[in-house]
Amino acid sequence: MNVRNRNASSLIFNCTSISAPPLPLMTFPKRSTILQSRNRLLKFGEGREWRLIEKLAEDIAATVLSEFHPARIRVEVKKFIIPQTRYISVVIERP
Repeated sequence: MNVRNRNASSLIFNCTSISAPPLPLMTFPKRSTILQSRNRLLKFGEGREWRLIEKLAEDIAATVLSEFHPARIRVEVKKFIIPQTRYISVVIERP
């Protein structure tokens, strides 16, 4: 998801869920499951604000774990706010 606002910095997050047991190499989640997850995460941020990207990552992980029940989740949040750097980021993994 990429969020842009004139009064805010750009933000990108990557959310990876890991199933247990691992899926065979050529097995992919159903398209409807992927779209449902994406739509849920887009609605998740509507009307909300976070001061820390660490808290945003924690909240995303908790939501995905409670609603979609993956074995593990990895969330990376990148924020493009400091002109002297490409971005700042945080990565968390939860069982």
